[in-house]
Amino acid sequence: VLSDTINAVNSSLKEQKRTDITNFITKLQKNESDKLNWTAALHLERLRLRNAQLGEEGEDERTVQLLKDGIQSLQQKIGGAVESINEVLEELRCIAADE
Repeated sequence: VLSDTINAVNSSLKEQKRTDITNFITKLQKNESDKLNWTAALHLERLRLRNAQLGEEGEDERTVQLLKDGIQSLQQKIGGAVESINEVLEELRCIAADE
């Protein structure tokens, strides 16, 4: 529902030739999508790590370390996405304040 609303607003803004705002909305949607995908991957990696540590998958220490490294990498990507989202929101606030 929210996505439909955002798309409708974006379409309306395009009709008004407000490409400055529509570009930021597109960036925001991309960053949100990336964050969602990385968050899902993080949950899966944590589950795999827990299973590996419990010995359910017969994983060795090398595999456990790879999973830990993957978790750390995903956490950094999520943090970067959050920063990007906040930057885009700040830009949109500035545009709104100038109106």
